Amino acid sequence: MARDARAWGACGSCTQKRGPKARPSDERDREIAELKRHNARLETRLENAELIIDIQKSLVAARGGAAAGSTAEGEEVVRAIDQHGARLGVMALCLALVMARATYYRRRQPKKHTCRAASQRALSSTERDAVLQTLHEPRFADLAPAEVHATLLDEGTYLCSERTICRVLDANQEVRERRDQLRHPEYVKPELLATAPNQLWSWDISVPQKAA
Repeated sequence: MARDARAWGACGSCTQKRGPKARPSDERDREIAELKRHNARLETRLENAELIIDIQKSLVAARGGAAAGSTAEGEEVVRAIDQHGARLGVMALCLALVMARATYYRRRQPKKHTCRAASQRALSSTERDAVLQTLHEPRFADLAPAEVHATLLDEGTYLCSERTICRVLDANQEVRERRDQLRHPEYVKPELLATAPNQLWSWDISVPQKAA
């Protein structure tokens, strides 16, 4: 009987399937779940890429005739990043729209309009009036600020620097030709117009070609 049992065991072992053992169901489920998560990540990246391409197309269409890198184009880029930055990320949008992150954050900050304090060496209103009256003298009417400054120094008079003279003239809207010159009016070319027959006659001289 022992011999029969050994023979039956040998025959029973021959009926087993060869190859790797089947994986447990829990391991297969984990692999399927991981593949699904990977597929979902790829689909999200594809949607984000398509959205970035749409944003780029809309910016190109909105730019129209504006020059590249202009202020209007920069404002459109900032608005696009503000609108889609929460989903796509500020860094990814800045790379796709060719804008530095520092520039984006700087443009989002409100502009500060600060009044510059007057310098202690600035001329008073009385001194400015004296400079302007000196420039209005007839002998200085045809001279440039540099010549006026040099002439006053030769006479031993120092009112202010040459740059301050230009600044005073600019404040009073006198940075122009200060001489009283005759300005010719714009010449209007005559135009001949006929509204009926025999109102306008013209002539032409044609040079006949010589025979070879």
